[in-house]
Amino acid sequence: MIPAKQQPSSADGGLDPETKRRAAAVLEVLGGARTPTEAAQVLGLTNARYYQLEARALEALIAACDPQPTGRSGRRILTDLQKEVDRLRNDLTRSQALVRAMQRAAGLPLKEGAKEPSPKKMRTRARALRTAGRLVSVSTLDDGEPVTVIDGRGSMP
Repeated sequence: MIPAKQQPSSADGGLDPETKRRAAAVLEVLGGARTPTEAAQVLGLTNARYYQLEARALEALIAACDPQPTGRSGRRILTDLQKEVDRLRNDLTRSQALVRAMQRAAGLPLKEGAKEPSPKKMRTRARALRTAGRLVSVSTLDDGEPVTVIDGRGSMP
């Protein structure tokens, strides 16, 4: 048997003493320290019941030794990839909006297939530009004196 110092602290997993005793007996039989009949007597079981216990223990041991997939689970990978796709879509939308704003500011025509403003937005913008143009426009008189024209009426500065 392994000395208590060398056993991992989580090896017992909170199991009750009877379960530990049964596991120790099965391991002693598998290790050759006891016969199955002796182990059955120590545990107070019949030989048939002991062999059932041993079979279950071996199945569990083999299942525990089965290679586990390494890395992240498929579900977590899918979730992470969906989050990344959403983030990249948001970045793309933001970048496209910035490009359109820079094109408008520079007076460049919008790229074909790009979103055109709706007619209602265009009318509103045109109305605002006309109003701004009527409110303040600077013209000069014959003598070079600037005159601010507000709503079609001239006023001297």
